[in-house]
Amino acid sequence: MIRNVADSLARLSSMSGTKSCANLPASQLVEWANTEAKQMSDLANKSMRDLDFAWRSGGKGMAAKSYFTTTFDQCCMAQVVCLRNEFIKRLGPKYKSADEEAAWQFLSDRDMDGFISNPMSVRDYAPYLQNGAEQLTRPHLAP
Repeated sequence: MIRNVADSLARLSSMSGTKSCANLPASQLVEWANTEAKQMSDLANKSMRDLDFAWRSGGKGMAAKSYFTTTFDQCCMAQVVCLRNEFIKRLGPKYKSADEEAAWQFLSDRDMDGFISNPMSVRDYAPYLQNGAEQLTRPHLAP
């Protein structure tokens, strides 16, 4: 378990410099957030189908959870952190709500094996990225 968490943190650290959203214009941030949200939803839906198949086949779904967590950490987690931080910076309290905080916590939860506890948490956070993107496109809502 500790090795899985350490590996995930190492991947996140190495990816954090991959693409920074701090200096992006709003239009690019919006496009990036919407792209990430779609990718997150698609990945979570595929994972749920894979888990369902594993469970129906009498398995525990550990391979599916491992694949999903690894894929999400490699493709998306650092970007989601960057986007969330930038939305909070640019939008302030308009972005960060009790519901968003709860969804973020759910997304961040890992089980004892270091896997994302529930792939649907990834899909359920995607609308918050889309909401942040929408708020940035509305001049009267953006700072």
